[in-house]
Amino acid sequence: FYDEALDHAVAAGDFGAAAALVEQARHNAINAENWTQLSRWLSLLPADAVRRSPGLLLCRAWLLQFEFRLGQVGPLLAEITALLQETAPGITAPERLLLEAELAVLRSEICCWSAQGEEAIAYALEALEKAPHEQTFLRGSAYVYYCFGMQMIGRGTEGIAMLHAALESEGSVSSTAIPSV
Repeated sequence: FYDEALDHAVAAGDFGAAAALVEQARHNAINAENWTQLSRWLSLLPADAVRRSPGLLLCRAWLLQFEFRLGQVGPLLAEITALLQETAPGITAPERLLLEAELAVLRSEICCWSAQGEEAIAYALEALEKAPHEQTFLRGSAYVYYCFGMQMIGRGTEGIAMLHAALESEGSVSSTAIPSV
């Protein structure tokens, strides 16, 4: 449905509608870890439309994260944060929380790979506080980075215990976001 609607909007030159469709469907693709579809969607949009949208820039950040190009993710997160401050009046409170949760998960991952355990934990907890339960990929990733951070500071057993508790309490989680331990 989204692919057809997006193709029609792009063919009609209605890039505002096309961007809105991607914004609306992006979390379904992220939760399904459908990076190819997300990449295709972004490729159909003008670069300027992507640069004006925190959500679409986060799509780009997720794609960079998936490609493990974390050195490019950090500066993009700073750009998104600045854009969020500029566009604050046009974003609802639930949308803002979700965007902030995404930023926190990505920052937590960067901290994990930079051996910053305490910071990874703090960002992971922020993401878990802000991300709705239906955002399984975000939440699953936050739990993993929390666990990694706990391991880095010598509290790995506590981290694994939280991970097990999360598996029981969260229900359905993203297939690759939580590895077996």
